Amino acid sequence: MDNKDKLISVSDSKSFLSLLRRCQTQIHTYILCQIPNRNDAEDILQDTIVVMLDKFSEYREGTSFLAWGIAIARNKIKSFKYKNRNSKMIFDDSIGHLLEQEASKNPEFFQDESRVLKGCVEKLDPKHKRYLLLRYEQDMTYREIGRQFNVSMQAVYKMMTRIQLSLLHCVRLNLQKDSGL
Repeated sequence: MDNKDKLISVSDSKSFLSLLRRCQTQIHTYILCQIPNRNDAEDILQDTIVVMLDKFSEYREGTSFLAWGIAIARNKIKSFKYKNRNSKMIFDDSIGHLLEQEASKNPEFFQDESRVLKGCVEKLDPKHKRYLLLRYEQDMTYREIGRQFNVSMQAVYKMMTRIQLSLLHCVRLNLQKDSGL
């Protein structure tokens, strides 16, 4: 019987699911920080979970399951970036490195930021939420968004920049409040 035919035991699968439940959001957020298209990020998350399950026997109990999952996600992201190297929205590898460092120092990092970001998005003007929805959930280009709002591509770019800066400021401010700084 080779590794592909090896079945995971019921207790191992329960253990795996318990560990995954605690850190799946952080792994997903890590992926989303580098792969802005939600559909691509979700595909990468699913591929990551499949590899984690396949290699669960290699996971060493007592080590950080989150760090192990992020390492697997990093490899999936690298593979995705290589396949899509001509894409317009692929971030530099240094961003991933910084995110990994932060996650290793503070396991709640992605969960906190994700929660705060959702709150900040909820505070946005409905028109600004619509811009974000079109860009990040429907994967529209700035030109396509401009057609929706009857404005130029440059106007969309400026608006998106303002929205992103506003969200960044809101997230930083709320994270500082939460940490008591």
